[in-house]
Amino acid sequence: MQDNHYFYFCLNVYLLNADSHYVEGRFLWLNHGIQGACNLLWLAVEQLITLVILDKRLIDRSIDNVEIKHNGNTQVLIYDPQEQDIKVIDKIISRTLYKIERKHRLDRLLDILKSETDIALDGQRSALEKLKEYHDRRYYENSGSSINLGLLDEIDMFYFTLRGSLSETIPRSLIDEIAFQKEFPQGHPLPLFSYAYVKNQHFASRKHPVVNQMTQNGQTIKNDGVENELFS
Repeated sequence: MQDNHYFYFCLNVYLLNADSHYVEGRFLWLNHGIQGACNLLWLAVEQLITLVILDKRLIDRSIDNVEIKHNGNTQVLIYDPQEQDIKVIDKIISRTLYKIERKHRLDRLLDILKSETDIALDGQRSALEKLKEYHDRRYYENSGSSINLGLLDEIDMFYFTLRGSLSETIPRSLIDEIAFQKEFPQGHPLPLFSYAYVKNQHFASRKHPVVNQMTQNGQTIKNDGVENELFS
């Protein structure tokens, strides 16, 4: 079995969560719900950054053992690339993601991203700072602020650039499924899904393990997020 096989399987769930926040955030933004949009878009961005960091640690086999509380006792979970117990893997992943930057500080998060993955986001820092500011304003602040509605394009560019850097071994997630539905028009199960690509010039699927999917007309499509092969 490939190392980290089940870790990548579980990592897909966290990517799905980030994608869901992103799509719902764009829906609110494009319908003038800016405050709520910033809350969701920041959650998507923060989760994606931590996923990229964790992905690199999996590649380098540099995941630390983690301590958890179980029945009032401290239990140490040891990282093993061949681990198959999904519950153990999920606890290791969730604890590791939490420890990457538990105080949600943007500067610290970007520093860790740069030092561990060589991905520098200095050009997007001001956009991310504004997004984080509005997320923090979910609580009352006795001060005014403003936000450029064109900021969404920078967020889109950042999100898909970073998303495209994830390992190809992570199974396809929500954005990839939406991209497939868009290319082979079958309709979306939820109209909300179209907001992933409406007015979004950066929308794209990422390369992922091959999926064979049948269309409504009985054709089978072999899809890896980048290339498609059609069978009658």
